[in-house]
Amino acid sequence: MIRFIFIAVIIPFTQSAMGQQDTRYFDIKFGGIKIGELKATRTIRDSLTLYTLESDVSFWCITPVKIRHHIETVYLKKQLLSSRSVSNASHNIYTSTIIWRDGHYQIEVDSYKYTNDEPIHELVECNIARLYFVEPVNIKKTLADSEGILSPIIAVEAATYEVGGHTKNIFYYDNGVLVRASILNRIRYEVVARKK
Repeated sequence: MIRFIFIAVIIPFTQSAMGQQDTRYFDIKFGGIKIGELKATRTIRDSLTLYTLESDVSFWCITPVKIRHHIETVYLKKQLLSSRSVSNASHNIYTSTIIWRDGHYQIEVDSYKYTNDEPIHELVECNIARLYFVEPVNIKKTLADSEGILSPIIAVEAATYEVGGHTKNIFYYDNGVLVRASILNRIRYEVVARKK
């Protein structure tokens, strides 16, 4: 049922004019070596905003490792309506679906050694995908999509924010634009904005 609701929210974007679109590209690096790429897209149409993140990582760790990750989130003005993420890691598929319904968010997370179906009862105005476009100056929490939990956002210094959850990630901004993120997801890697 929750997946049907998500499809109903996302379909209007795919069947009509997409509106104003902003796309940003990042390199994913480990130990200074590029191991993948990330594409972040924000599409605004009327009062709806769609954020998508698409990443593709490949590296060697005893055997070849390939990870593809896709997140789609929809906002109505500043409120998150839905989030859907799918990770394909070495032939394993992990999913997360989060839908606003009847005054709370329904959660379905089936991730690496982790599941979660505990609802969230407060409004969400930020998730990880939005951090690629918005510096969280006055935002105290964000949704960790792949975990289905709210995580604190802490300003550790000017234009630098630590995002909690089960991992500690750090986002670095310059004049409101994300320039780098240090992400821990089994390994710690860097997401670096490409220079234009």
